[in-house]
Amino acid sequence: NDIYSKILLKQASLDINNLESVSALELTGDLLVVGTSRGRVFVIDVKIKKLLYQYNHKDATSIVTSVMMTDDLRWIISSDVYGEMYFYVVKLKDDEDIKGGK
Repeated sequence: NDIYSKILLKQASLDINNLESVSALELTGDLLVVGTSRGRVFVIDVKIKKLLYQYNHKDATSIVTSVMMTDDLRWIISSDVYGEMYFYVVKLKDDEDIKGGK
């Protein structure tokens, strides 16, 4: 498990030099949604051990306090210490023109 964790963290490229750490987690099916102390949100497929997406809060100093993915796997909702909520559209394999954004 330690090697598995290191692989995922390397793919997600946490900025350890700037003390970035995981601040929120949610597992929905095989998808792990991770919020960080530097305002980033990662989506990791734990089944295939691959980073799928990365989203960024507007302020890089935002500590993500919560993350969730809707049951239909179409939206990620995250909030930060400033009380701002972000909604990201998740692009699935079958989607052509959907892009993540605020």
